[in-house]
Formats: sequence, C-alpha cells, structure tokens
Amino acid sequence: MLSFRWILKISGILTALLATQAAALYEVMQFGKVPMAREIAAQYAWPAGTLDLVNDPARVEGWHPIFSECPNDSQTFGYRLDSTREANRLLKVLAQVKGERPAVLLDPKAEFRWDRHARVGYEATFAVGSRKVLEEWWRRLPGGKFGVHVYKEAPKARPPQFTLFVGSEKIALEQLRVPRELPVATLPAEELRKQKVPEALISRIQAFVKSHRSVREP
Repeated sequence: MLSFRWILKISGILTALLATQAAALYEVMQFGKVPMAREIAAQYAWPAGTLDLVNDPARVEGWHPIFSECPNDSQTFGYRLDSTREANRLLKVLAQVKGERPAVLLDPKAEFRWDRHARVGYEATFAVGSRKVLEEWWRRLPGGKFGVHVYKEAPKARPPQFTLFVGSEKIALEQLRVPRELPVATLPAEELRKQKVPEALISRIQAFVKSHRSVREP
C-alpha cells in the first residue's frame, strides 16, 4: 500500500531544495484545456495511459510551477466533475495508467483552488512527477552538488496521485466505484480534525477506505 506520507514529504523536499540555493518561484505555467502533446509525455517519460488521463475532456486546467535552479519535474491537472457517475468514469481512465499504481486520496474539502483568488474550483486533481527529469537534472550537477548538499543519486520522483474532493455535493461517497487495483487512502483522522472536518464525514471517508482496502487485500 502506497504511503501517503508522500503528501508531506514532497513539501519538505521542495523546501529543502529552495533553502540550499537562491531558488525562487518565478512562473507557473497554466495549460487550461489545451491537450498535452505526445512529445510532452515522452519528454517527462510519463507511464502509458497518463496522457489519456491528462487529456480527458473533464480536465480543464493544468499547472507547472517553475523554480529557478530546481528540476521542475512535477505537474498538476484540475478536473471538473458534475456527478458521481463522471467521477467513476474518470477513475476507470485512471486505472489504465501503467507502472506504479496512482493513489486515490479522498479529501474532505468540496474542491481544490490553486490560490484563494481563483474564480473556480476543481472536484479532482492529478499530480505526476518525472524520474527522467530528476535524473537528467542530477547528472548536470557538478559532483552531485546543489548548494550545501551533495546528492549521491537523483531525488525520488513524487508518485502519481489522484485527489478526489468528496466534500463536494456533486460526489456521493457511497456511490463511488474505485477500481480494485487502485489504492485508496485519506489523511489521518487527527489531521482531518485539525481542518475542522465534521466527525460524520471523517467516519464516512474512513469507512470507505477500510471497505476498499478489504477488497484489495482480502
């Protein structure tokens, strides 16, 4: 089962990278609904099936944060879902991604917004990193040195992660049909309580995760 400590690890890794060099966020590329080309998938060595998910009609936005001096391997895509049926359809597309199985994180919020000024939100997001980009970046480092750190190997790419915001009125949690091959998890209950998530919703999410896990690991 994929550990969701990655959610916190990614933030920590990025913070460490920025602390070692005068690296600053200077641009966020946004893709909107523009389809991603096969050349992009090849450039980042995305697993087979990723491009179909990224170019699904439900995807209406994409973000690629650019940090100077950093490898910039990760991209995130936003999806608008009008119903549980649409969520289930998209989960089937997600299940077709090959290689390391994308994790499905159930988030109690109603939607995701890139920043607080965003006019629209998204009922689902998909984030994917690139081992190829990280290895190429590492090989360019003189002696593996980056700032005060020396890397003996390339940093780990973030695992592919699909986040579904089940606090949305458009998503009926009990009607979700997550393919068996996809791992499902949520944040620890104590973290959800810190976010002031109602106990009833926490219980429903945890019950769903437990039920799905029993199907995957009988």
